[in-house]
Amino acid sequence: SSVGGQSWDVISKFWLRSPSLLTFDVVLVVYPSPSDPIHAKIKALASKFPPGVCRVIARKGFKWANFRWWIGKGGGEVEQQQQHQRHQQEDDDDDRGATKEHHDDEESHIRELIHRYDAIWVPDDDMRMTTVEINKMFEVVQGRPKILIASPSFTPGSEGVWRYHDTQRKDLVLQFTNFVENSAALIRPSLLLNPLFKKCLKAVRSGCYLDF
Repeated sequence: SSVGGQSWDVISKFWLRSPSLLTFDVVLVVYPSPSDPIHAKIKALASKFPPGVCRVIARKGFKWANFRWWIGKGGGEVEQQQQHQRHQQEDDDDDRGATKEHHDDEESHIRELIHRYDAIWVPDDDMRMTTVEINKMFEVVQGRPKILIASPSFTPGSEGVWRYHDTQRKDLVLQFTNFVENSAALIRPSLLLNPLFKKCLKAVRSGCYLDF
């Protein structure tokens, strides 16, 4: 997820509340200036995990644009200084269209992600789910390989305009719907090879406008 100073409570008190119970990798793209104190706080928290489990990347930008950039890196880490020097150029390159070489690299990176992960969660930075709840969400989807896009249900008091169909029901483990809000979308990496999804992801420039 793309996170900032306002995200600290969600990160520390919810997503990473129980380090010993974590069953998923974490990538936090921190968008404030590197001089902002939030960088040091998040890095200190990430250092409590084994190497590679919780990665912190400094990069400006919104959630889906940063997610697209992360895909282009094959989910790998890049030196922060290089990121800041290159990310504007990369965005300009996106606007001009990809070359065949870029396309081949991108597809190779996506296949790396397919090999590495069963599912990828791309939440807004205000999604309040605990470590255990996130574990459970991944378990539910992993056990149902035909699901390509999913989302956690929302508590009755959650904000949003779509709560008439995705409010939590205690009697259900899974509910099928024809609409998934992009605020907490969980996707199969294989979806990243879908031509229509790739067009949508390339077009988005913010954290919005990519509901499914």
